[in-house]
Amino acid sequence: MKGARGTAPYRSRSALRLGDGMDYDAVIVGAGLAGLIAANELVQAGRRVALLDEENASNLGG
Repeated sequence: MKGARGTAPYRSRSALRLGDGMDYDAVIVGAGLAGLIAANELVQAGRRVALLDEENASNLGG
């Protein structure tokens, strides 16, 4: 993937690479209160969930 006018594409400092074989029913962006509740309810329902957030684990939940 190329950026504007042939420049290198933007890469965030926390770029995530999903390898082959990773399959999710839902991807939730944001591990605040709503994201955590949604992820928990989906997991309880047997779904495979990826929960993404830029904060470290000690700051999850908002």
